[in-house]
Amino acid sequence: MPSAEGTPRPAALITGASLGIGRASALELARRGFDLLLTSREQKALDSVAAEAKSASSGAQIRVASQAADLTVPADRQRLYERAAALGDRLSVLVHCAGAQVDPEAEAVRAGATEERVQETFDATLVSAAEVLAALSEQLASAGGARVFLLSSDWALPGATGPPVFSAAKAGLLHLARTSRRHYAEQGVLITVLVLGDVATYDEDWAEPIWSLDDPVEQVKERHGEGRIPLRDVIDAIGFVLDRHLAQVDELYMMPLRPEA
Repeated sequence: MPSAEGTPRPAALITGASLGIGRASALELARRGFDLLLTSREQKALDSVAAEAKSASSGAQIRVASQAADLTVPADRQRLYERAAALGDRLSVLVHCAGAQVDPEAEAVRAGATEERVQETFDATLVSAAEVLAALSEQLASAGGARVFLLSSDWALPGATGPPVFSAAKAGLLHLARTSRRHYAEQGVLITVLVLGDVATYDEDWAEPIWSLDDPVEQVKERHGEGRIPLRDVIDAIGFVLDRHLAQVDELYMMPLRPEA
């Protein structure tokens, strides 16, 4: 929640902020009165989200900055860290949504991958998270009780049948949080992993990012049945974690209802 009147406004960094869960997180945190630093690969898309976030802030006059960055590139990460440093100890939330984009129906991804593709997927999904968390942990710790959100997948779970390289990277992300959580908690940085099933951020062909934060649940259900999770449910889960005062949520699993399963 935003700080009391007369105290510095809390700030959040959102990676992968140009669409999907990243964009929805930006709008939700804007509504909660956070200043924002947004990053993704495309500056034009970031500018659009920044404008939406300011409009969503309900007159709170939040500040929204953006920095285009490919988090697999060390120089880009360094520029992002420099922008984040300006937030000082107000940086209290990190929502890390950056990662590899995968079409789950692509047989080329399912059946095998080149060395380049493997490296790209792990760099975008796992390495970037480890690097960003390590680089910003001291700054986050200075805020006291900072919250970090990492996005894993049900494909990371035993018995999953998703694309193997992507699934392995997501499993690595989940294990990164499990093995480093105590270390960061001792500094005052609390990590929550969202383990998600299919979220309704793309159309049936996984081509266009058509769903937004405020799409009615019934609209998502009509289009996809009960096999996709509305963005609203995911963002409400993030809000639930942020609103805990003395309780920490380590892992939060969200799967489609699929009553027939």
